Amino acid sequence: MCMKLSTTLLVVGAMITASCSCKPGPAQLVEQREQQVRDTCESLAKEHNASLAWTKLIDPNHTSWFMGNPYTIEVQKALTATARIVCVGTLCDILQADAGYTIHLSYGHDFLDPGFPAFLVMFILTCSNEDANRLLSIPSRAGNPRVAFVAEVSTVKKVLFRAFADGSFEVDIEPGKAFVAYGRCLAFKEIE
Repeated sequence: MCMKLSTTLLVVGAMITASCSCKPGPAQLVEQREQQVRDTCESLAKEHNASLAWTKLIDPNHTSWFMGNPYTIEVQKALTATARIVCVGTLCDILQADAGYTIHLSYGHDFLDPGFPAFLVMFILTCSNEDANRLLSIPSRAGNPRVAFVAEVSTVKKVLFRAFADGSFEVDIEPGKAFVAYGRCLAFKEIE
């Protein structure tokens, strides 16, 4: 009699465990999403022979990545060390220019997300008409869409504001850790 009771409880316990493990928890959902982003970036990197490791060039030991204050030369070297880089950014704008289209993508400066560095890189990249139309077709949800993209960066500059006083004195003011990278977008995929 005692044996039957134990067996019944074991079966019920196994069924409860099985039904509870079917739905992923919030931590599992975040990990799954992060893995999808990594897989997308790795796919783009492989397809376009692009670097995923450019961020490590700014801080090779990864010791001050979130609190670091990189010099412009460090960001320049990191973004131009290889012919192509892969990055995940927020699509901020699409502009039509004389020679085609330009897209603005921002990377970083999201202090609510510990996965982002404490500085901003605004990518200003030319793209094809086809890519601009594909970007325009991405539905805008609560905010601007995030995309993984492949870029060839040609120039990096620090953001500066120039102030004048009495027409004879001028000073450059750095608003913080913000950089602008110019180049060309070679490919992208939406991050859902």
